[in-house]
Amino acid sequence: IRILNFNIIHNQKDRIFAEYIQSLKIETVSYIQIKEYCYKIAHYLNNNIKAPKGSFIGLYMENSIE
Repeated sequence: IRILNFNIIHNQKDRIFAEYIQSLKIETVSYIQIKEYCYKIAHYLNNNIKAPKGSFIGLYMENSIE
């Protein structure tokens, strides 16, 4: 179910997920870019955090694109 929900949310590949200002220019981030970034971070965490298989990891972060 979690993967299905993730894929439903991120199936609008070309739609804008977020916008932010960088050096006085508006930068946009699409849903497909965020999906790829999520998979990249998940792969990194999976390989670098030694947690039991099937366990959950909570991340405490400020509200941002990252």
